[in-house]
Amino acid sequence: MTSDADTIDLVVAASSGVITAAIDAILKEKRLSNVFGADFSDKDLLDYFNESGAKKVNEKIEKKAQDGKTLKKAKESIEKDGSLFDTSEMKADKLSGMVSYFEKRFSIPSDSMEKYFGGGTTHHLNDFAHHPSIIGLIFSLLTQFTEKCYGTDKIGKFIVVPLENINNGMIARTKGDGTQKSIRVIGRNKKEKLFFGITVWYYHLISDMAGSSGTIRSIEKHNLSALGVGAGIPGPLMSLAKALSALPIFTTLNKNGKEENKFAQKISEIYDGSAFAKIDEYGKKVKRKVDYRTEIGIKKELADQAKMVIVNEIVVRGFYFIRRLAMEVKEKKIKNIKGFDKIDRQRIMPFKNRTVVRMMTVASTAFVATNLTAAAIQSAGNPAQFVLRINVVGVGRCVVAIGVDIVEGIKKSQLENNWSIFIEKEKTISLQLEQQNAEIANDVLMAITEEREQSLDDLIMFMGGHRNE
Repeated sequence: MTSDADTIDLVVAASSGVITAAIDAILKEKRLSNVFGADFSDKDLLDYFNESGAKKVNEKIEKKAQDGKTLKKAKESIEKDGSLFDTSEMKADKLSGMVSYFEKRFSIPSDSMEKYFGGGTTHHLNDFAHHPSIIGLIFSLLTQFTEKCYGTDKIGKFIVVPLENINNGMIARTKGDGTQKSIRVIGRNKKEKLFFGITVWYYHLISDMAGSSGTIRSIEKHNLSALGVGAGIPGPLMSLAKALSALPIFTTLNKNGKEENKFAQKISEIYDGSAFAKIDEYGKKVKRKVDYRTEIGIKKELADQAKMVIVNEIVVRGFYFIRRLAMEVKEKKIKNIKGFDKIDRQRIMPFKNRTVVRMMTVASTAFVATNLTAAAIQSAGNPAQFVLRINVVGVGRCVVAIGVDIVEGIKKSQLENNWSIFIEKEKTISLQLEQQNAEIANDVLMAITEEREQSLDDLIMFMGGHRNE
């Protein structure tokens, strides 16, 4: 638990932190430009997560739309419902065409029940079958086997609604020419129910990730960015929060005696964008949603931030290993491979020792200091831009490194203190033993003296004489 890091160790650790943080700052500026374009001075962290996630989702939709497996599943769906929907409008270079393709080919029963789940703006949140999680899958399968929809109403109360307008598992859909065509949404047997409840459900959520095709098409028509438009679907974390909010413990009575669920209300505000709305340059209130695209953006950014943090870790631990190995070889005069058996493996491993802990503390601190300095310079005093450039993973790693170093220091101090106490106790016991031995020796001497005197008196009496004589 004692650090033997010398000047070379600490300089290398600090240099690694500075260099990796500098590279990270360059890569972050590149990511910002790829997402926002040349000018992003009016953007903040939520904008970045939303637009970065939207780009990732749109790329996923394009990839899935061109995947042969998707076309195969679509054909299976057509064969099961006998639909003759025209999907010729699907175009590989148009997001609206791809989304339209998924919408027409993969329809789920609860889409016709949106009026019970808060309408077009929030039914993806309130209808549990629209959640891209294990909870959403469970309720999708439940709908197939019970022909009921599950979710919450506007105030967040859990409701179960029987399917409407379903005729023998078929539901009417309006075609592009205005005519109607029935399409199957409920399987006729167990195998079909599993197909619709799992496969069709999965591909339907892909279409909802980017918003409706109609909304995207109108955006494309005016040559605007289609990033982040449409209702979207809640991400896994939002889905979990929404499911928990439906528990009775969150429903209370307000001062008017009516039921309310503030937790569910706050989740709805976050999802529909009103919680994080901001005023644009024209003084108009702009809602900013937190949905699946946001969570994808967060996940992607954390993964990107972690790359240079990991590189910093590898460089420092790698340097420690190589240097200690070289020191062992030199000290033990190893000339060949067989001589490596003499190496103290515990000494060269870059884990579980105070020296490595101290080096990582220095490297992580240097990384964060450089990151914050670069963020301050690049943001030019704009707080939102400053936060946008902070490497959260690096900050977290620094906190952990400092925490581990402090804990190790405390443990070492405790051990040293315990050892000092032990030494003092040992001295005290030794002194006590010496004193006790002296007392025992004195008692023995006194006993011997008394015995000698008694023996002398006995001898004198035996001889009939007197002590003085």
